[in-house]
Amino acid sequence: MAPSRRSGPPNRLFGALVCTGRDADRRRAFAPDSNARNTRGLWQSPVEANSLVAGAVGVAVGALSGYIGGWLDNVLMRIVDAFFAIPFLFVILVAARFFGDGQVGSIIAIFGLLSWPLIARLVRASYLSLRETDYVLAARAVGIRDRRIIFRHILPNAIGPVIVAMTLLMGSNIVLEAFVSYLNFGIGADQTSWGNALSNAQNALILGNWWWAFFPGMAIALTVIAINFIGDGLRDALDPRTLVE
Repeated sequence: MAPSRRSGPPNRLFGALVCTGRDADRRRAFAPDSNARNTRGLWQSPVEANSLVAGAVGVAVGALSGYIGGWLDNVLMRIVDAFFAIPFLFVILVAARFFGDGQVGSIIAIFGLLSWPLIARLVRASYLSLRETDYVLAARAVGIRDRRIIFRHILPNAIGPVIVAMTLLMGSNIVLEAFVSYLNFGIGADQTSWGNALSNAQNALILGNWWWAFFPGMAIALTVIAINFIGDGLRDALDPRTLVE
């Protein structure tokens, strides 16, 4: 076995900074939190899945509201207006405090069920403009059921803005989840979360362990920037005016 060419102790990757050593409790010294957990990709912020919940609920509500119209449209849109009238952050904090048990699934459900009104409004606007098109009128004329028209004929033509909105919603909710978990209202301390890592880093900063806060914060920033770039790219790719040009 060839001798190592590394100069200095092998646990000091960046000079005097101990990266791979362990403390008296056998925890990794270079871990970003007090439980010796390293940043593990997007799973550090599992609330990205709330975009799928918000998208499913928003598409269903917006499709029914825009296609059927009438009293159902009025009722559903008044519910959406009620959601927009209440500060979103306040509702999230209250719901996480009283209904969240600190588990990832509960936080995903809370964020998803409170984020759907934006998706519903976008879908409704698309359905209002598409329900009177020739291909929809032809589908009605041959006796195709409304459920099939809503989800098989109109939805593929209305899904573009929804995909863009879901990506942008994912980025904003990552930051919001980190903030809520930082205040100890979100994911429990025994679960992996960027917000929990930042919360644990408060005492570490006093000791000079700057990396406890740096790496989770950098992960949040880079992830949100990347998701926003993806959303901008999807918006340009799915824009009908761009396709025509």
